[in-house]
Amino acid sequence: MDAGLIDPEETRGEQYKTSALNRAVVFHALHRAGLDEPAARGRGLCLVTGLPYSRYFASVGTRDNAQIEAKTLHYQQPVARLNGSPIARIVWHTVSPEAVAALAAHNVETRNPGGRWSAVIDIGGQTTDIVLVTRNTDGVTIDHAHSATAPTAMLSVHDYMRQKIPGLSRRACEEALRQFTHMQRALVRIERQDQDISELVADSLAAVGAVIGRQADRLLAAASADIDLILVAGGGAEALGRFLRIRGVEIVTDPQTANARGFFYKARERIREVRARGRA
Repeated sequence: MDAGLIDPEETRGEQYKTSALNRAVVFHALHRAGLDEPAARGRGLCLVTGLPYSRYFASVGTRDNAQIEAKTLHYQQPVARLNGSPIARIVWHTVSPEAVAALAAHNVETRNPGGRWSAVIDIGGQTTDIVLVTRNTDGVTIDHAHSATAPTAMLSVHDYMRQKIPGLSRRACEEALRQFTHMQRALVRIERQDQDISELVADSLAAVGAVIGRQADRLLAAASADIDLILVAGGGAEALGRFLRIRGVEIVTDPQTANARGFFYKARERIREVRARGRA
């Protein structure tokens, strides 16, 4: 398998999402979950994955069919285990906008669909999706005039920290952020000495959080009086959520997996529809 010319530890770049390495990781996860054939007992898998807002939509309200098709077909390409044993069989795969999935997970798990207008701020590694949705008789519709992908996210925090301490590794940044998020303290080893960089981490999060907050304010300002719910999701939600300076934001439960849980509920609904048609 050709993993491509990418850093094997860098999973947040655009190239990774449709790389052979990504495909191998996904099928290994399915293997670890016990979903290989014949353990699946002949049942194929329904798979739902996502794309950031700016990759799912090419322009205002227009789906980027090329990006969506590339992601849809990605997991249908050949994958083989080195020992020749069977692998998982995917029979259906669809791609959805990521931030909307986090909202779906919140609605299902809290049994509270909210009011007519909801916003999601989905903070990832490279980008942050800011999406405004409205609920109507046809379901949930994205308000594209007030939705966008901002080029500011957790890697922006890394950049800020590394500007202050040149040579600080990515792993040191991640460890410092992990400590600070859970313990409000960040102790890392720099030049063979333990150093407390808690103040730097706090300053970095505050600076980047303020930028994301201003970007969200600009997008959502026109509809702010009608928005009933503003959710924060994604891998950067726990670290950056409280630094956004936006009133009334709510960090979803387990924000790192909120999109994945939303995808699961969509796949479950698809299976129920297929079974209902089979009984009809």
